[in-house]
Amino acid sequence: MNSFRSGHMAEKTFRIENRTSAIPKLIDDTEAWLKQGGVDHVDSYVVCVALDEIVSNIAKYAHTDDKLHLIDVRLSIVRERVVTEIEDDGVAFDPLQSAEPDLDISVEDRQIGGLGIHLVKNLMDDVAYRRDGTRNRLTLTKNRAPASTEAEQ
Repeated sequence: MNSFRSGHMAEKTFRIENRTSAIPKLIDDTEAWLKQGGVDHVDSYVVCVALDEIVSNIAKYAHTDDKLHLIDVRLSIVRERVVTEIEDDGVAFDPLQSAEPDLDISVEDRQIGGLGIHLVKNLMDDVAYRRDGTRNRLTLTKNRAPASTEAEQ
């Protein structure tokens, strides 16, 4: 088990294929690792929902070919937050530049797309994107619930 005292950090890296069939295992492994790290159930659930949404979008839309591509996910638990970095070699796409969905109109009249990114931005405390050469890098930060960090003191 990892030590999570002040100033310490734990990290875990996962690498999966850009196939939707790889996502359930990633989410299960992420949930188990977060639990081992002392992250409470609610924060773990929120991180996993956001991760599932982003990785699903990458698997479905990031590549213009049917070749195998890899998606790297790095999780970090720092005393007061969980940081998830997702990296892929897909086409350049900054989800933060996506138009906000119009939530005031009916589902039938609403344009398809954008709800998942909207959900992620609202679940996370910070979302940052950068393009490094041929790689997309999305960083999701979730501040941990106070009960999660008090137990470590």
